[in-house]
Amino acid sequence: MAILRIGVLTRTDYEYSHHIELGRQFGMSDDDIRAVIAGPEAESLPELERLVLTAADEATEGLSISTETFEALGRHLDAELLVELTIIVSYYNAVVRMLRSLEIDVEPGYERYLEEFPLP
Repeated sequence: MAILRIGVLTRTDYEYSHHIELGRQFGMSDDDIRAVIAGPEAESLPELERLVLTAADEATEGLSISTETFEALGRHLDAELLVELTIIVSYYNAVVRMLRSLEIDVEPGYERYLEEFPLP
């Protein structure tokens, strides 16, 4: 969900479309995908998932996860998972910048996700 959210925030078609497919493979419903697009305010999401999206938003837009969000996440995740989430969010923020800089195109098989779930 965090990686898909980064694709939304950065409007990176490649990352976005690929993680819609991967999300579905891991059990995300269409409503879950729409909630990720909507962001942390999506009331349909449980608290932990809203916090994960908040962490993705903060790291993408503000370059770090706030202390408040990190502490709230700590009520749900152990230290290892907190570090893993931080690494994943940081890594995929680097990936989207590379994809956009190199103008990597979406493969034809993934274009359907951009039609099904247009970026806002």
